[in-house]
Amino acid sequence: MKIKKLISVVLAVIMAFSFGTGAFATENVITVDGEYKISVSDSSLLTAAQKMSEYIYNIAGITLSAELNAAGEKLIAINNSADGNGYKISVSGNTIIISGSDLSQTVRGIYAFLEEFGGMRYYTCTGATYTRNYISVPVDTDISYTPFFEYTDTDWKSAKDVEYSLFNGLNGGDNRKISAEFGGDVDYISSFCHTLTSQFCSSEKYFDEHPEYFALSLGKRRNTQLCLTNPEVKEI
Repeated sequence: MKIKKLISVVLAVIMAFSFGTGAFATENVITVDGEYKISVSDSSLLTAAQKMSEYIYNIAGITLSAELNAAGEKLIAINNSADGNGYKISVSGNTIIISGSDLSQTVRGIYAFLEEFGGMRYYTCTGATYTRNYISVPVDTDISYTPFFEYTDTDWKSAKDVEYSLFNGLNGGDNRKISAEFGGDVDYISSFCHTLTSQFCSSEKYFDEHPEYFALSLGKRRNTQLCLTNPEVKEI
């Protein structure tokens, strides 16, 4: 009898603890359900919001409308009003807020949200991996991210895929072309590499008049590499 009573007490404690922690988790986590809408503050964000809705359906099997200034008690609110440079993800009541300093950073915030709270992964260009079938966000979420670099790139097959690049924060314009609706790409150096004699000290502009600006190889000036010991080249 004593053993039976002991087992009963232990089971009662376990059940109480289980229900208690379940209630605690429910109170401190928002689960995105079919009552949510995606609300954007500007029409330029609608395309990215619609793509987000597609991914949310793939994750949780629910369809969320993407609307301009949507009304409702359950919203994923997306805007371009973050301070500084980067994005922020936070929660206010039942509203999940994704805010970027510009369109490209807001889009980066959307993809970061799907990865962090939807369990999405984009390891290669073969497609997304879904690690869960729900989206839950702690109510105390307050994520701020500032990118270290303006231009980010890597050179391999998957990096040429736009969706892979958006999930992994790649924005260089040489390996992929990101449309304006997703923030565009960065192409300020005109090429991914080999730019010394095409961009910084153009062989077309300088070689004929200043061959000394270019590398001396086997007794001959070559227009494919600079003479980096020439102080005049450094001034250019």
